[in-house]
Amino acid sequence: MDSDTEQKILRSTSLALRYLLLQKQRRNEVNSIFKDRKLNGQYYVLFPKLQQDEQKFFEYMRMSKRTFDYILGKIEHLITKQPTHVPYISPEERLMVTLRFLSTGIPFKSLSFSFCMAHNTIGNIIYETCDAIWNTLNSEFIPLPTTSAFERVEKEFLDQWNFPNCLGAIDGKHVRIKAPAKSGTQYFNYKKYFSLHLQGVADANCKFICVDIGEYGSRCDSGVFNSSTLYELIRSNRLNIPAPKPLPGTTRSLPYVFIGDQGYPLKNFLLRPYPDNNADAAKLHFNERLSIARRCVECAFGILVAKWRFLKTELQITPDHATVLVKAACLLHNLCIDFRETVTTPGDSNSGSVNCNSNARYRANNHASREATEIRDSFKDYFCSRHE
Repeated sequence: MDSDTEQKILRSTSLALRYLLLQKQRRNEVNSIFKDRKLNGQYYVLFPKLQQDEQKFFEYMRMSKRTFDYILGKIEHLITKQPTHVPYISPEERLMVTLRFLSTGIPFKSLSFSFCMAHNTIGNIIYETCDAIWNTLNSEFIPLPTTSAFERVEKEFLDQWNFPNCLGAIDGKHVRIKAPAKSGTQYFNYKKYFSLHLQGVADANCKFICVDIGEYGSRCDSGVFNSSTLYELIRSNRLNIPAPKPLPGTTRSLPYVFIGDQGYPLKNFLLRPYPDNNADAAKLHFNERLSIARRCVECAFGILVAKWRFLKTELQITPDHATVLVKAACLLHNLCIDFRETVTTPGDSNSGSVNCNSNARYRANNHASREATEIRDSFKDYFCSRHE
């Protein structure tokens, strides 16, 4: 449509045609700030300088340039777009924008001024890049453990935490989000805010073995666990758990187990503490040993939030988009540990990074079988004999 035709339409009496044309013109307009992206955008102004200073690069990206280049090389083919805009948004710039959001939690509107892009463009870039990170690197950095991998995890728990036959520590964390439309109280948790539930299983080195994200914040730890992928894999015998073996210095074979807090049910494959009101010295000692070994998952959440600080904010996005971002952050957590990146540990216990839900009102229907009780008692007797 030429300009003369557009002017004739604007002078016509058809309000509908005038409205559609004006909308088209507004869409084609580019804000003068964004037009100067090559002059003012952080990618063009700051990124070349960061590449010359490894320390500042790490402070800005929360990872080294080597790790940045590795991720870019893996996902570049998925986030490369046709150069339909000027200036072109390169894969390198897309990854920079994504890491800046994950490491700070700065709102999309604020990032749009820093990078001289529209805020909806910023959002689309972050979602697409996080999705590409998860889909490309998931099998490498959060794979389904093999039997030999589980045996290696068990050895690390025995060597570092003196807890045998342990395959991982499990816990949950609430990720704060804005109230989703027409969701009622589904996402409203006992802490009085809206959230998604992140459940993670960590090994002895604070790496995530598996994660489940997306359950309603109103659900308790045991409810999330019972509907999780981990539980489904265990029930269907599709998780490569090694065969039972005796605890060190004993003859009775006991199954490999995960360990959790009081919010989780007692299962043949999942140990939880004895009730807090129990005064038995042996049971209290078992609780202490379990609590010490379970610190690795609390530390994993602490490191995750300290490094990827968007998890400290209320995410102004939909639950589906939040799920994509959190999964990518958990993967990047493992990747940075594997690449021996320096991690920031929480300064104190009030960092808000760990959800230690031991509230008894969420333990309804966690009835344990006799076999599960006997397994826990066997672990208790083992620790008690070593304690004496």
